[in-house]
Amino acid sequence: MSKAQKITLIVATVLLVSGLGLSFAVLAMADFNLGNLSTTRDWVLTSDTLAPESEAAHTDIVVRDGSENVRIELTSGKSIEIEYWENSNKSFATTDLDGVLTIEGSQEPTFGFMVMDLQDRTTVIKIPAEYAGSLTVQTASGNVAISDLTAIDELEASAMSGDVVLKNANAQSIELVTASGNVDAAKARCTRFSANSMSGNVSVETVDALDFSATAASGNVRISKVNAEEFVTTSTSGNVHAFDCFGSAMTLETASGNIDARVIGSESDFVIAASTASGSVHAPRGSADGEYAISMRTASGNIDLALTGAAAPNTSEDQGSTAPSAPEAPEAPKAPEAPNS
Repeated sequence: MSKAQKITLIVATVLLVSGLGLSFAVLAMADFNLGNLSTTRDWVLTSDTLAPESEAAHTDIVVRDGSENVRIELTSGKSIEIEYWENSNKSFATTDLDGVLTIEGSQEPTFGFMVMDLQDRTTVIKIPAEYAGSLTVQTASGNVAISDLTAIDELEASAMSGDVVLKNANAQSIELVTASGNVDAAKARCTRFSANSMSGNVSVETVDALDFSATAASGNVRISKVNAEEFVTTSTSGNVHAFDCFGSAMTLETASGNIDARVIGSESDFVIAASTASGSVHAPRGSADGEYAISMRTASGNIDLALTGAAAPNTSEDQGSTAPSAPEAPEAPKAPEAPNS
């Protein structure tokens, strides 16, 4: 055995013995019970039901959590329902002031052995159908799932590291953002819709909006059955797919990737501009007199555009503005009857 090998063996032996000694000391401090070292112990579920919205209406719901998933769903009841998990390191603060409900989770730094824990500790907020205020959900490291909210004013959901999922929502505006994760949305109707991922894919299906935007900095964008006036979908590094979509003004762009689109309408409906610096373009010529416009551009990739030939939707009538209609003018009072002579 060479001198270098002997030195390596001695160092490895010292590290092993030191590690075993440290582990023994830590176990001794925990009375030789691994459960006392676990960061997953002592979790307690807290549930709360607020007063009915008819008695104490809310205008805003704000949910913030650092490390757990958040799920927002419809309840058949008349009140907002809250469920969250706490232990000695994780706590929640709930404030209800002037119509604004804030639910915020915070967690102290934990030290110990991480024991595998498969328990679902999702924070759950159940919202009644009568609620027509705004909703804001933010997580640092956790997924956000929102479903079946059909009367929301403004809806904002964001995650620093996690997926954002939306299913079946009507709102004035919808904004879905994640820094690292995927965005998945289906069945939404709103005035303004925005979905964005810095690092992840964006998938959107069946959306009616006046202003529609879906972007990915590093990831693919896949759109289907979207009807909008302003239609923008972009990726810096990834492919863009749009199928059975329509927009009065459509922009599909990627810096590095392919663009594949099937748009509702005929060639005579659109002014079409499609270009690539490195790749091929297969697209109809369009019409200089087209009522609508399609712009497709990629720096490095192919472009494929097909038109369905079906009649283009009437965006002025079909778009998903959920803005309340103006109240009817009150009926003018009747003139008093003339006195009897």
